[in-house]
Amino acid sequence: MATKVFISHASADQQLVSMFVEEILVSGMGFKPEDIFYSSNEDMGVENGKDIPEAIRTGLQEAKVFMMMVSDNYRRSEVCLNEMGAAWIRDDLLRIILLLPGTGFDRMGWLVSLKKGTKLMDPKGLDRLYDQITEALRIPRKTATWNQHKDVFIASIEDKVNGEEPDDEESCLLDDRDILDEGVSEYTRVLHAITAAIRVYKTDMEMMNRRLNRVKENSKTPSTQQIRGILHQGAVDTNSLANVIEENTPVLQENFTKAMNAGIRMHQCEFIDEAVKENNRNRCGELVDAMTNAKSSFTFFRESLIKIVDLDKDFKRAKRRLSAVLDGLLAAISSCISKAEEYRVL
Repeated sequence: MATKVFISHASADQQLVSMFVEEILVSGMGFKPEDIFYSSNEDMGVENGKDIPEAIRTGLQEAKVFMMMVSDNYRRSEVCLNEMGAAWIRDDLLRIILLLPGTGFDRMGWLVSLKKGTKLMDPKGLDRLYDQITEALRIPRKTATWNQHKDVFIASIEDKVNGEEPDDEESCLLDDRDILDEGVSEYTRVLHAITAAIRVYKTDMEMMNRRLNRVKENSKTPSTQQIRGILHQGAVDTNSLANVIEENTPVLQENFTKAMNAGIRMHQCEFIDEAVKENNRNRCGELVDAMTNAKSSFTFFRESLIKIVDLDKDFKRAKRRLSAVLDGLLAAISSCISKAEEYRVL
């Protein structure tokens, strides 16, 4: 497949993105289905029997244009962010950011610095997009055809955005599957980040103790200034770890709650068969085991703080803060475990 356009999107946005692909790219600009890699369409995505990651990798390598269909769903998707990262490495790739309805740069975090997005319902923005792509790929321009399909597309999007969403339980199922996967992935990432920060902190504390011991060995009466300098750095390191835990605890709990709620909704959906339900329960069981192990590890670390000698009020204050944020982390993990155990017996 000689891909010219790679559509990077969240599956939760499939309906809007499919309208864009069909009306704007195919009908408006004249692309053929084989020119487009769009994983949500069987004719434009991964061929039957092919490895999905390999197909995506090939599509990215062959693409001339990379379109990011940015939304809150996109930002939460690990797959989308990986695609975006891979595309940013290529200097020869035309990269285009399209903002789906309800999405703005103020909600996109790091994307705010790019300032190059086009809103999906902006006629002038779509015209600029048409000029950019036809010029880059040397596509013959058919302005009348383009304007006709552009107007149809914008009207269709407006009807969809302003109208009521259809009660499509099967589409909700696909959304919940993405939310479950992304929530578990983010929850795991946060646990690893906290664990890594604690590992670094333990090394810092070992170094602090070695420095204190050297000062004592080299001087019968070490100066208060020397000791305070070492303990000051210890307080800085302790507060740094407290910051990491404090910032990540709500993220951990939020993503876990989203994942579990999505799992519960999937379990209650009539489209799910027993084999899939059992697989979801098994995944939840693995998550509970990981959380239980993390809780034991964090509890042991919390108790080990008592053994660190308080020789300085700043260090002592930092230790108290770290103990408090660890208590908050352990409470959050306990709450998550209880919720997960509830899900497992559904």
